[in-house]
Amino acid sequence: MADRTTTTVSAALAGTIDIGGDMPVNRFGFGAMRLTGQGIWGEPADRE
Repeated sequence: MADRTTTTVSAALAGTIDIGGDMPVNRFGFGAMRLTGQGIWGEPADRE
C-alpha cells in the first residue's frame, strides 16, 4: 500500500481579486458558479 500524506493548500495561492473594488476575495469555488441562480441558460421559467 502506498504511503499517504495530507497536504494543506492555502486559498491564498490562487491570488486575490476585489469585488466592487472594496471586497477582497481569495478564490471562487463551486458556489460562485451558482450566483446567477436558475433560468440564466436556456428558456426562461414559465411565470404563469
